[in-house]
Amino acid sequence: MFVCVLGDSSWGILPGLGFWNERGEEAPHNYTARGGEIFMGAFPPLESCPPLKKILPFLFARGALLETGFPALVVRSGSWKAPEIPFIEMGGTSPEYPLSLEGEKGRFSRGVQLGRELGKITDRLVLANAVPGTALGSLLLLRGLGAEEEELFSDVEEISSQRDLLWRDYTSKTGVREGGLRENPWEALLLSGDPSLAVLGGIAAGAPRSCEVFLAGDLAMLGVGAFLRSQKIRRSLGLDIFPSRNEDIRRQREKLGKNLHVSYREVASGEFSLEGEIFQKDDAGDLMGMAGVLRYALDLGVSQEAVLQRTRDLLDSFRNFSAPSVQRRKRG
Repeated sequence: MFVCVLGDSSWGILPGLGFWNERGEEAPHNYTARGGEIFMGAFPPLESCPPLKKILPFLFARGALLETGFPALVVRSGSWKAPEIPFIEMGGTSPEYPLSLEGEKGRFSRGVQLGRELGKITDRLVLANAVPGTALGSLLLLRGLGAEEEELFSDVEEISSQRDLLWRDYTSKTGVREGGLRENPWEALLLSGDPSLAVLGGIAAGAPRSCEVFLAGDLAMLGVGAFLRSQKIRRSLGLDIFPSRNEDIRRQREKLGKNLHVSYREVASGEFSLEGEIFQKDDAGDLMGMAGVLRYALDLGVSQEAVLQRTRDLLDSFRNFSAPSVQRRKRG
């Protein structure tokens, strides 16, 4: 079963992180809701969608779902807007308010309960998230826990510079240095500003040992793994990830995965692109757990090209679909 947690982080609307549309409006306010709808086949009106480059991961995941028929579930955790599709609500405030310890412990507990129940009906959980700002938040979480994250996203200046700025601000206010939250992992989770991580960690912790758990995606999932290990949760975890073009980043991710006792699997070592420069497979663009979705499809006997072709077909359908907001939604 594929489970995607939708949310919005405290850092998702920072300028320069790529979630502002061409008119300078705040795309995070509808990004995750619209993306979840696309993934489940409810194409929203074009005028209400973020830029096409930002919704391609949802079309990709939708293509894999249609090719394989794997069961899928959407969970909402602290997003600005609710998607107009069935979903499980984990509660929480909008990201304009800081995360609270009580709220995150509640989300984790509800995630544990959900993981226990899902483990009764499936022997495999592929967990992903779609949260603007999740990479930045996870870098802060990893730094607080003392994980070696300096090289991660070093090739994405907007993210690495914001991380250093936010960490300096946090240190100046608290006196906490790198690794200073090893004994207080909940504080590190709050620092991430990401309401999806507690839910993902809870689902993984609650799933029975007979159920395989794969973390689908890049940095956010390393953050989930680090948080679980800091909580002394030793269950087996897999991580499906796209290989980085940067060897330093690649080596550091492998080392971090090994230190966290997470089974590390690179997916799709060859190059692929969708619509030329609109989307290139890389470690900075793995939203919606694309690497894990692709691995899931491959394990079910569906080829990479079949998923890509279905994604191209969906992209054409989406582009050709133009309707006023009052028109009934098209199913994809």
